[in-house]
Amino acid sequence: MSKRSGVLCLSLPLVGLMVLAGVARADSLNISGAVWFNTVPSDGVLPPTAPATTPDATFVASSFNFDEPGGSETVIAFLNTDSVRNFLCAGGGTACGSATNLNDTYELTGTTHLVAGQTYSFTHDDGMFLYLNGSPVISSGNPTVAITNNFSVAKTGNYSFEVLYTNVVALPGVLESNITPVVPEPSSLMLLGSGLLLVAGAAHRRIARK
Repeated sequence: MSKRSGVLCLSLPLVGLMVLAGVARADSLNISGAVWFNTVPSDGVLPPTAPATTPDATFVASSFNFDEPGGSETVIAFLNTDSVRNFLCAGGGTACGSATNLNDTYELTGTTHLVAGQTYSFTHDDGMFLYLNGSPVISSGNPTVAITNNFSVAKTGNYSFEVLYTNVVALPGVLESNITPVVPEPSSLMLLGSGLLLVAGAAHRRIARK
């Protein structure tokens, strides 16, 4: 094997580690969001399942801090916080949405790590549902002032979540939680990187012997 090929073999694991580091940064936006406009009647009850139709818009987010900023009434302003990115209408671009954020259905999905016995919460108005691994945990579909629902889990581990939310009475709209999306741990990346470097070293020794 040529020295050039050996260098290539040695470099590939390092490139892989750099790519993984880039993925770790991107994974901070680990909540997938979808919006269906004007799907809940005024002062109505949020259904316990998302609409079966194609969402009117999608986005990604890093947290559940969806308090509406400054009392603005547009959907884009409602999603225009530091934790939200890539708001995209079904037809392309961002110039879409209902006249206000009222009566829309929001679906937020992803994975979170929860610790047994720890108290977690969602504060919301109006309707909200939370499912963990497909099972209902919070069922609060009726219009309400901002309230907080607490919950805990019996087993520590990663859980897939689905949150449904709507605001149907009046602004502002509130949706907050202390659960966070899962992101790759630096220690896991370092362990994987060490493995890649070991593979590279073995390949280098084989090249040297030849």
